[in-house]
Amino acid sequence: MNMQGGDFTNTVCKFTFFMNTREQKCLAYGPGLLEGGAAKSPTEFVIQARNDNDENRKSGLDNFAVVISTIGEDPKKIEAKLTDNDDGTYLVTYQVDDPCEAKIEVLFENEKQKMVPIRGSPYSASFSDKVHSNNNQMTGPLMAKYITHSLEQISEFISTTSKGISLKDKDIKNDVKELIQVKEHIESVHKRNDELIFWLDCVDESIKVFQAHEMAKDSQIKAIKKCFDNWSHLKRQAKETKKDIASTVENEKEKTKSMIKKLEDDLKNYTNDLKKRDFYYYKTGPDESITKLTSVNTEIVAFEERIQDYGYNAEKFEVPELIEPSVSSVE
Repeated sequence: MNMQGGDFTNTVCKFTFFMNTREQKCLAYGPGLLEGGAAKSPTEFVIQARNDNDENRKSGLDNFAVVISTIGEDPKKIEAKLTDNDDGTYLVTYQVDDPCEAKIEVLFENEKQKMVPIRGSPYSASFSDKVHSNNNQMTGPLMAKYITHSLEQISEFISTTSKGISLKDKDIKNDVKELIQVKEHIESVHKRNDELIFWLDCVDESIKVFQAHEMAKDSQIKAIKKCFDNWSHLKRQAKETKKDIASTVENEKEKTKSMIKKLEDDLKNYTNDLKKRDFYYYKTGPDESITKLTSVNTEIVAFEERIQDYGYNAEKFEVPELIEPSVSSVE
């Protein structure tokens, strides 16, 4: 079309785009990645491609590779068939002919054309000839048990950790052991975050498979949502409590440093005192020397108990090196 000497087009072109798959966001789940599978029967698992936003991909053509081998002496390779479902999921099927444990590596070709492990890889599985072959089905009893036990264990961990982080009825300013326990619970939230999110994602996708077959329990659908919500709340709780105890932690760290310094001084004085005792100059007989040395052993045990106590605190307050000179002195 020509308008005032210029050329314009009214052509419309529709296109779609998507975020690329990321290996650190992908996951795999299914009976082929669990303990308790049936030998001599095909088993399976699903690879779910995900992007940086933790969203499931809706299209295929990603390049995944699966390497499976038995664990133990003379490991053997196990052939696996990988099927692109063209919806962001990839079905992997394989079979072991004898009872064994297996190692499953799931690799993804990233943007640099390098094959890298996805989240959770390598996985492991075990197989027996004493279980029913329906254990190898995506909606079989093994997967149902996995979902039930996972929800119970995750819920228990979140509940226990939440109580451990709570400052209610805890005298953390006067009881250093209670303070350390709170600090450790806070740290466990940070340390186990990736593990818990991965676990929750796998259970969530497993439940969706049961939903697709109209076999999911309403209680489990509600439970997995509650677990996600509670985990998010726990992370906020941990962050807030960490701020609340920061000054107390710093004070106790300084106290620990002072106690260790006092211990070092006591050990130096004790060593000097030993050199002044009669048995040190062989001025006592064998019997009396044995009696005195027994007393020395008792005194050293007392120092070792202090070292163990202060060393524990030093480790928990992230200054474990401070106790090393005292350990060397006693040795």
